[in-house]
Amino acid sequence: ERKTHKTYVAIVAGHPKNSEAVIDLPIARNYKHPTTFLVDPNGKASETYYRVLEQTEKKSLLELKPVTGRTHQLRVHLNYIGCPILGDRIYNQTSKASRLFLHAKSLEISIPNTEDETNNIRRTFEAPIPKEFYKELESNVL
Repeated sequence: ERKTHKTYVAIVAGHPKNSEAVIDLPIARNYKHPTTFLVDPNGKASETYYRVLEQTEKKSLLELKPVTGRTHQLRVHLNYIGCPILGDRIYNQTSKASRLFLHAKSLEISIPNTEDETNNIRRTFEAPIPKEFYKELESNVL
């Protein structure tokens, strides 16, 4: 029902064409490499909203909001538009980053109300962007 709202941040190689946009591309399993996924016209509908938060010479810090929740959706979509996530050893094998620079910033969900079953409680959980993201953003190494 798409009642869960997730917000991520990621550091990507390069700069997206637009400062904000929706990536609306279907995703399917990659049968040549069954543990991975790819953009495929016969895949399942997949939609990701992104917005550039910050840019340096070689990198961008993006806010990402997936509308759908496909496996590896953010990683596949960003790689497809030419801005792979740093440290992604599956979809960005050239990255020398020490970790995957994808962070779950907030999650908004409905929690059952034990006192009144007809009204769920809406909660948002947040985690600040790790300091190492800003250090990585400033380094010139991809």
